[in-house]
Amino acid sequence: MVPPFYLNLLSLLLWFLTFLTFFILMRGLQIPVSLIQTLLGATASVVASFLPIGGIGSFGTVETGWALGFKLVGLESSLAITSGISVSLLTFSFATVLGILGGVNLWVISRKRKGELNAQAFESSTPH
Repeated sequence: MVPPFYLNLLSLLLWFLTFLTFFILMRGLQIPVSLIQTLLGATASVVASFLPIGGIGSFGTVETGWALGFKLVGLESSLAITSGISVSLLTFSFATVLGILGGVNLWVISRKRKGELNAQAFESSTPH
């Protein structure tokens, strides 16, 4: 069993990397925000995702939280809204691409294992 300390450390690392990704995406979209602004602004999006409302994949709720959070840290409304939609679409695209790659990888591994099992079965059934 993994000690709780390591799980907490891993959780903190995951959150740090999540907010760092948001920061990098915002900078990639040419939106001038600091790491602290990103941390505070994106936190509103995370909190909004906890609400028991929203559409498929919380689309709408998360972007509203994002826009509100970044408006509160100084971004103009249109930029906050546009960045929320853009980051959501980029994040969804990343997840889709990684999901497809993971699915293909699992398919290749299963085919490879099936081939190995068939080869083992053939070797054990042939007389020596």
